[in-house]
Amino acid sequence: MLLRFLTLCGWWLAWLGLPASAQTLGPGSHELSLMHGGQQREFLVHVPASYRAETSVPLVLALHGGGGSMQIMARDRLYGLVSQSEASGWIVVFPNGFSRLPGGRLATWNAGICCGAARDRGSDDVGFLRAVVADVQRRLNVDPKRVFATGMSNGGMMSYRLACEASDVFRAIASVAGTDGTANCTPERPVSVFHIHARDDDR
Repeated sequence: MLLRFLTLCGWWLAWLGLPASAQTLGPGSHELSLMHGGQQREFLVHVPASYRAETSVPLVLALHGGGGSMQIMARDRLYGLVSQSEASGWIVVFPNGFSRLPGGRLATWNAGICCGAARDRGSDDVGFLRAVVADVQRRLNVDPKRVFATGMSNGGMMSYRLACEASDVFRAIASVAGTDGTANCTPERPVSVFHIHARDDDR
């Protein structure tokens, strides 16, 4: 009877979109998803070969540019983040932006003044990325004092929004060709910023 009850509870939690217990992850790349804002959102997690569950490690969220996808951001020949994860021993997560298209194609982030469907539909991307960090923390031994975000273009803009609205989670951001697009940036605590921008990129 107890086994049947626990099984029914697991089915009920799955139906609600809640994890009965988060599955731990080992070294390698994993494609995961969670429900947020009534939509299934996806993200890739890469755990380096050096990872050991007894040792807490840094976590880096890598946000793709507007019209991109988590798969594009995870391509090592383009961004090299998987190789850096292996070399330095940190976990890298590639979330997918807001998209209504099959496979999450042409995704964007609601970074405030930009961009696309994510902004137009008011996608709660800050909430989604908070949920991603929390999900990964349940599965892996993440050092809460070393959670970072980086992004390209629209993803860089989204990293600024995280610095402004989720400073309790993120200690530093690194933005490439993406500026702060929020109307009012009032972080609860200081967040370190590393910014890379070319003169011919007006955003």
